[in-house]
Amino acid sequence: MQLKANLLESISFEIRLLGDLDALDWHQVDQILMQPGFGKLSSVQFRLKTWHTALQRESEACTTLTKRLSSLHAKGLVQLAN
Repeated sequence: MQLKANLLESISFEIRLLGDLDALDWHQVDQILMQPGFGKLSSVQFRLKTWHTALQRESEACTTLTKRLSSLHAKGLVQLAN
């Protein structure tokens, strides 16, 4: 089955942070999800769990994530959960 992006209303990410957030190109994620094909998107949820090996604490990682997803954050789409 193939999902159609124009039907998505919500996307959820669960991140287990062992090191840093640089494993993904967050700017690219931000740009892709801002494309017109994702026009019905009303929330992008992130559940972030930091491990003792993480280079940032959970609160710092959340701040970094919202900065890297600046366009989504500006539209009020980014939701952070513990």
